[in-house]
Amino acid sequence: MLILLLIFTNTPVKAADTGSDTSKIILSLDFAPSDALMDPTLPVIYLTDGSHNRVVAVNYETGTQSMLAFNLRPEHLTYANGELFVTLLKTPHQYYNPATLSGEIAIINPKTWTVTDQFTVATDPYSIAVDRQGFIYITPGSNQWGYMLVYSRASKALVGSTNNSNAHIRAWSLAMLQPETDKLYTVGTEMVSSLCRT
Repeated sequence: MLILLLIFTNTPVKAADTGSDTSKIILSLDFAPSDALMDPTLPVIYLTDGSHNRVVAVNYETGTQSMLAFNLRPEHLTYANGELFVTLLKTPHQYYNPATLSGEIAIINPKTWTVTDQFTVATDPYSIAVDRQGFIYITPGSNQWGYMLVYSRASKALVGSTNNSNAHIRAWSLAMLQPETDKLYTVGTEMVSSLCRT
């Protein structure tokens, strides 16, 4: 059994095999990630490093770190259909911003550790989820209330929005898919009693 302890304040990352007395890995991270995600097949944890505009892959068996740099600040991650999806911010999240907002989505091939696609989205992206059919769901990161946008992975085109049903979603909501049913859930992050929507 592998136990992994991650502390993100310039403190070593330590993985220990509970079947032995020896530590396997000690790593230092020079940043506090805004999101972390474990690869479902590889011995890797993905981390967003907004202070250095990069996504970091930490192999918890070997201790190696691989980095991909971006011109924009990465924030949230999701893994779907063999790909890693990352929200990229053009501006900081704001409680109110009357300007037209945009951001980007980067798509990474985890096996080759390369960016395979990157495209602009018509929102300040906060959280991201991707279903089995390749639809990308993006929650807003600014303006208190907004619309969830849906993009096609294949065409990168906007194919849907909660604007069509006039259903607002709270900004800064996390989006998650239930893997067996592909049902989408959102959870607010700023209220004491978070609401969960399906």
